[in-house]
Amino acid sequence: YARNRDARDLESSAAQLLDGWKFDIALGGGAGDFRGDMKGGRRKDQRDVDLDAQRQGLLLARNPAELDALAAWRLPRVLAPLADDALPPATLPLAELTRRAIELLQLRPGGYFLIIHAARGEAAARANQSEKTLQATLELDRAVSVARQYAGSNALVVVAGLHDTGGLALNGYPLRTDKGVALLGINVTSSLPSLTWATGPNGLRQPGAPAAGEPAAVFSESAVGTVGDVLVLAAGEGSDALPPWADAAQIFELIRAQM
Repeated sequence: YARNRDARDLESSAAQLLDGWKFDIALGGGAGDFRGDMKGGRRKDQRDVDLDAQRQGLLLARNPAELDALAAWRLPRVLAPLADDALPPATLPLAELTRRAIELLQLRPGGYFLIIHAARGEAAARANQSEKTLQATLELDRAVSVARQYAGSNALVVVAGLHDTGGLALNGYPLRTDKGVALLGINVTSSLPSLTWATGPNGLRQPGAPAAGEPAAVFSESAVGTVGDVLVLAAGEGSDALPPWADAAQIFELIRAQM
């Protein structure tokens, strides 16, 4: 919805969300981008965006309890910035956020279109954090399971990667029996790490420096996008029209055909 030259301009994105409000619900973190720094937020213009939201008739939910208390049968328009920054997984797992979003939308006449952005994996990959990247992947898997359960068999559920970040790969001759945390360290037989990255902060800053546990071939302040296909998975009506590897245009055409 936002049109910024820089996707990191969250202050502008928060204002655009409200100024051009066109959604039934918006759930997530980033509450600090909606309030001025005089009220503990990050906005320098001191605009109280969440107060403006209330004036537009939006219902505000600031924590999971308030979100759960909303009556879906009222078909509310909801803005729910549930944490000052990114949502901690322990506070509100992606699966729970998915469940609540579907509950709030499933009574809408004519159906609904829901986008869920699972950003924790990308953030971890940019920092060369393999364990958190894999944990975020499992979290996404649980969210997909909840989506299929709550949306029902007639719903189209599409899971698609946005892009590949960092180039995480399983290298270093891991043993066949290695799994879990055993893959995060140095392999005892080859003295090589099992997981490595193409780019990122684990790269060597200078020749001769000791290698990290999960090294990157090229140093960068944060891991950058790599050229690679992203997997597409789909279930429900029309899903058989998608190949296992698809570009964004094909996904767009499938969704448009179902609306």
